[in-house]
Amino acid sequence: MDMRNISAWSIRNPLVPIVLFVGLCLAGIMAFIRMDVQDSGSGVDPAVRETLFNAFQTTKADGMGMGPAISRSIVESHGGRLWYAPNPDRGATFSFSLPAAGQEETG
Repeated sequence: MDMRNISAWSIRNPLVPIVLFVGLCLAGIMAFIRMDVQDSGSGVDPAVRETLFNAFQTTKADGMGMGPAISRSIVESHGGRLWYAPNPDRGATFSFSLPAAGQEETG
C-alpha cells in the first residue's frame, strides 16, 4: 500500500485508524527491517485474496491493478518479501521486510 493509497483511503474513511509498525527482526544470522501497515477497514475481499499481487488485479472501478504487483516486485528485487494477512477482528495488515544494510542472503 503506497502513501497515496493510504491518504486516499483515510479521506474516505476518516474514523478508521491506520497503524504503522516499523521494527528490526533478527532471524538466525540475518537481520531484516520490517514494516507493517495495519488498518481496521473491511479487509481484503475473499474473492481476490489468492490473486491480490497479480498484475491487473483490481477491485476499483478506475484502478489499474498494478500497485500490489509493482510493490512486491520492487521489494523482492531488493531481497525482501511483501505479504498481507487478515486481522483477527477486521481489516488487514500489509507487511514487508528487507535485509538490513550489509546483510546478504546465503544459501
